[in-house]
Amino acid sequence: IRNLDERFVHMPGTGRKRVVLILDADYMTDPAANCFLKTLEEPPIDTVFILTSSRPEYLLPTIRSRCQLVRFVHLSREQIARVVYEGRDDFLLGSPGEVLALRESGIVDDVIDIFRKTPMNTKSAASIALRCGKKNIDVVDLYYPLLLLYRLVFYRKLNISSNSRYENDVTKKAKSLSLNDVIDTIALLNQNVFTLDSNPNKLLHLFNALLRLP
Repeated sequence: IRNLDERFVHMPGTGRKRVVLILDADYMTDPAANCFLKTLEEPPIDTVFILTSSRPEYLLPTIRSRCQLVRFVHLSREQIARVVYEGRDDFLLGSPGEVLALRESGIVDDVIDIFRKTPMNTKSAASIALRCGKKNIDVVDLYYPLLLLYRLVFYRKLNISSNSRYENDVTKKAKSLSLNDVIDTIALLNQNVFTLDSNPNKLLHLFNALLRLP
């Protein structure tokens, strides 16, 4: 905790904010908890703290009173059955919860259409950006599935089959791109996710990204 306090002297390395994740916060010793309490009383303005605990009652009451409680629960048997027995892990995520979230959001249906149209011209990119604006689609919700699709292309370039429902589209894209092109695209999408919060015009950010996707 004291080492953490020393790092707050410096600005975030990238972006305008940073997140401090403290796993199993209830395992903090009393001296560590009291030291951390001082930080919570006057937190850095650019920092968000996330504390996880399966035993929040073991945290100091003064720490609990300064936190917003967000409960996480296990997936129900019905949800797990839907993911494991009914469907497939199309993006090789290995996480039933994440697979279920992607499936229920329906966002991949929009993204696969974008994936098929890349590379695209200025008119097409502008049209998609405007449509996303009208639908109030969060731009990061587009970047993430696109990143997963290009990751499947990367696997295909390494002759690793995903057996997903998007295999035909992924194979077609893999034939048209070099391995370096795929790696550069994944790096581009990763960078766009990181810089999105610092860009006031999300649609322009998306428009520029669409023009650069191969």
